[in-house]
Amino acid sequence: MRPAASELPSPHRGRTSIAPAEGYEGLGRAKPTAIGAVHAKMCEYSLVGRLPLQEDVADVASAGYHLVCAAAASDARALRDVRALCHGLPASEVLVGVKMRESDVKAMEEKWLHIVTQRLAHTGDVSSMIEMADADAKAGRCTEGADWLRAAVETYDAATNEERTNLNQYGCARYQLLQKFAELLKEGGKSAEAAAAYEDASEAAMNAGKAKMAMKLSALAEELAGDDE
Repeated sequence: MRPAASELPSPHRGRTSIAPAEGYEGLGRAKPTAIGAVHAKMCEYSLVGRLPLQEDVADVASAGYHLVCAAAASDARALRDVRALCHGLPASEVLVGVKMRESDVKAMEEKWLHIVTQRLAHTGDVSSMIEMADADAKAGRCTEGADWLRAAVETYDAATNEERTNLNQYGCARYQLLQKFAELLKEGGKSAEAAAAYEDASEAAMNAGKAKMAMKLSALAEELAGDDE
């Protein structure tokens, strides 16, 4: 039987991960491997007791091992589960229903959350790209943060209609990504580029039926363009 809320011994379901775009060579990409998919499936089988000799008895420790191996091989579902564990939340995609002991969450978050988020961003997860951009911005690395947001926009543009709908639902609409991109460019002192990005964001907002937001973004673009003259 699968444990409803088991705890992983010490050792969301996001729908913002899609096939990464081709245009962010500078950031690198982590391509999922076949071995990652194998470990993810082994994780699922261990959790429900489907493997030989388990006799329908869950082996959470083995499932956790396979989850970590799958994440190390850049399996996006496994990475999202590990990220959930770092936040003290139950895993929901591969290691379903399992969470860390409360006493272990802080140490795991401090040691692994940034690394896992970065790897997940490299797989094409837009929300993780935004998190990486925010972290770079807080550290004063505006150029690096802008690179992540540029990659997020490119990934959105390469998405299917269904994937774009999911991104829109999770605050990752094209105009929102471009607005964040413009803000970081502005913070980094690149006024002309920021003005262009705000104008692109305004157009994207208008296409999304957000007329009020489009006007606001257009005004920001005009303001920056005037300052740059």
